[in-house]
Amino acid sequence: MEIITSFKGSLEDLEKYESIIVAPQEFAVANDYNLTNHQIENLVRLGNENNIKVYVLCNQMIYDEDIEALENHLKWIKSLNVTGVYFADMAVFVLAKKLAMLDKMIYGPGMTIVNSEDVKAYLDMGIQAVELANELTLDEKIAIAKSNPDQVGIVISGYLLMSYSKRKVLSNYFEYINKDMKLEKNYNLSLVERTRSGKMPIYEDANGAYIYSEYVFHSFNYLKELLAAPFKYFRIDGIFMDTTMIEDLLNAYTANILGRSDDFLVFLANKYPNYVFNDTFYYTETSEVK
Repeated sequence: MEIITSFKGSLEDLEKYESIIVAPQEFAVANDYNLTNHQIENLVRLGNENNIKVYVLCNQMIYDEDIEALENHLKWIKSLNVTGVYFADMAVFVLAKKLAMLDKMIYGPGMTIVNSEDVKAYLDMGIQAVELANELTLDEKIAIAKSNPDQVGIVISGYLLMSYSKRKVLSNYFEYINKDMKLEKNYNLSLVERTRSGKMPIYEDANGAYIYSEYVFHSFNYLKELLAAPFKYFRIDGIFMDTTMIEDLLNAYTANILGRSDDFLVFLANKYPNYVFNDTFYYTETSEVK
């Protein structure tokens, strides 16, 4: 099973991975580590030389004024010969079709792909794959995978994006309370909802504000069932984690897939006591999560 992992390392770290996803400085959101075009070019070159797959994020919401720059950006991505491109806005699809690169495209809007018919419709448009919504239950994800074998992927670990707003809600709040704060790409902020006890990471960039789950989602308790289903890939989202933690997650899942029966969840919880690990969405429908 292919495990696609957020990459925050250097060229020297690439050999530790088989598949990575990188975030350019343009048109990539919901991440905390952007690479320059030059860095990505070097990663793709080295990856191609060593049979390591490289995927690129292009998941920003697109406005009319972005179209020309987006087309140039996609032309650059196409020139790299990457394995795939994650997108969330149909403007990206339209330009990718124009540039004859639909076979590279993976539709991953984050929250809206929740049924087999949607998946089939997007796949019929000629793209490579579709990523399912994180909040689906285990049974729902497996059912969709069985209806679309080897064409859907899922996030198996990481903080889950719960809410996005184009509004700069942090800036508005701190302006309201008359407090000066550095907010742009400050990844050390969190909030507590009235109906929750956990701290939910929140950050703001030029494109808006992002609120994440108070826990790191994990799949250790259901990996056997997931492996038995025809998923195309698993993905580890490394936002709010350092390189060591990302690598520990990758190594744990890889070892688990290869048959080791260690209690990796206990190992991770002990090594990273400031993180909460949870798999609620696998057995609780979204409507029941308060």
